[in-house]
Amino acid sequence: MIELIEGKLKELRDDFPKNPEFRTWMQQSDQWSWIYSILKIRGEKVHKTAVAKMIQGSLSEEISLHSYAMADNFRNVYQDMVGYISMSTDLELKMVCRWTKMLLRMDQDVPDSEIFRKNRNVVYEWDLIPEAEENVPARFTELIKEYKLAGIDKKDPLKRAVRLHMEINRLYPFGDETTLISMAVLMFSLLELGYPLPQLSLDDREYNKIMAEYIENGSIETFKDVLEKSIYNRLDAVVNLAKQAVEQF
Repeated sequence: MIELIEGKLKELRDDFPKNPEFRTWMQQSDQWSWIYSILKIRGEKVHKTAVAKMIQGSLSEEISLHSYAMADNFRNVYQDMVGYISMSTDLELKMVCRWTKMLLRMDQDVPDSEIFRKNRNVVYEWDLIPEAEENVPARFTELIKEYKLAGIDKKDPLKRAVRLHMEINRLYPFGDETTLISMAVLMFSLLELGYPLPQLSLDDREYNKIMAEYIENGSIETFKDVLEKSIYNRLDAVVNLAKQAVEQF
């Protein structure tokens, strides 16, 4: 599947329209695709069209004010990530802490140690008893270091990204908001690889099942397979639209 993804990515780079409107559309569709995925795995029932309109600034009765706030936070984090990537900046702990505060609407002056959970509540959906809360900051730091040391495997570039996403969830460092942060970190990994953000073909029930299986056996393959197929489908659609845009201009 990676060979197919890289082939489509090359097509997109070769055929990418020069008009700035297409790049703006790409960034907007990146955001709504990812935010829609997050809302689904968090169990919120919304339509894709409503999320797309939300990114463009329109209001919809089916989307809660909390979701609007989350989307606004994610747009800011997305732009922040694009800035880091334009400077070829590798993932750092301070960046993840910065994005966490942005997503949770915390002041950036809050000490990084204060962003982590202060309890050890059981995560019943994943059959998970999280690590003791006093170990979380050190273990989270280790996860980011392990990600950096692993480097990008050209034969399997998504491996370390998926592993980090799943391990953040297993650590459960941010309590009920953990998936929000782990999805943000995964978003950075995908942008770093040059992939457009896909719409994940998962709802909350399916995502929780995958996480429970990971907690039990440590295999990342099920989620990685879903991610790869979702990325390929998004690339295929974007390539076709890019070709049409080139023909029009």
